[in-house]
Amino acid sequence: MKAKSTPIVRLDYAQAKIVVQGLPDRPGSAAALFHDLADANLFADTIVENTGSEGTSTLTLTLPEGKRLRAFEVIKRALSKIGDGRILMHGPIAKLTVAGTKPGSQGLVSARLFEALGAVGINIDMISTSEALTTVVVSTDRANEALKVAGQAFEQSGVSH
Repeated sequence: MKAKSTPIVRLDYAQAKIVVQGLPDRPGSAAALFHDLADANLFADTIVENTGSEGTSTLTLTLPEGKRLRAFEVIKRALSKIGDGRILMHGPIAKLTVAGTKPGSQGLVSARLFEALGAVGINIDMISTSEALTTVVVSTDRANEALKVAGQAFEQSGVSH
């Protein structure tokens, strides 16, 4: 009998979220900002950009909490070259990541995770998905509960974090 495989759930408390509002919505703006972050050896791993109105966008990214203040300074310098924008910082935050077990299963994994968190009233602040991972940002106040709920949703006994 083949063993049933379950998704792997991980929790990272040591993250921060930076939101850049009013970023000029034109080709090259994000490239300039992320080039400066890369030059400073700063890596953002969850990135969401939303196009707003009046030629601006909002860019939200996560990175390690310990690098938040340095990233703020780098982004501030980048914005002075790009044009305009306002930086908001949030931290620490918690990122919960669920890795699916087989190709094509991530949609169901995402739905099950969202349902489980919603059932206990845990708000999701940010979502990032790929074919292999679903990552959500949640409040650190409820991060352990989110980890437990996600583990139970996937019938997982050895939750790794």
